Amino acid sequence: MMSDRDYTLIIDKSGSMSTPDQVGGRTRWEIAQESTIALARKCEQFDPDGITVYVFSGKFKRYDDVTTAKVAQIFQENDPAGTTNLAAVLQDALNNYFQRK
Repeated sequence: MMSDRDYTLIIDKSGSMSTPDQVGGRTRWEIAQESTIALARKCEQFDPDGITVYVFSGKFKRYDDVTTAKVAQIFQENDPAGTTNLAAVLQDALNNYFQRK
């Protein structure tokens, strides 16, 4: 029942993600990276060809067939900056989903 799944993660990389949220100075971006790695690891059990990951701020970028190993690279390639344009990334994710069905 859980097999044959495709998972998509949409991650905010706007400027507010560089804000420290905890005592000790960990940023929202660092916390998101840790959580995304854990979630990707779990998703690999049900979606072995990898997940789709979007990072967005004013613009977005889509990464296909992402494994746990690639998540850290995605976070290194993207620094928190810009505004939050959620509508564009949601539209692309929905379009991508329906194209695959």
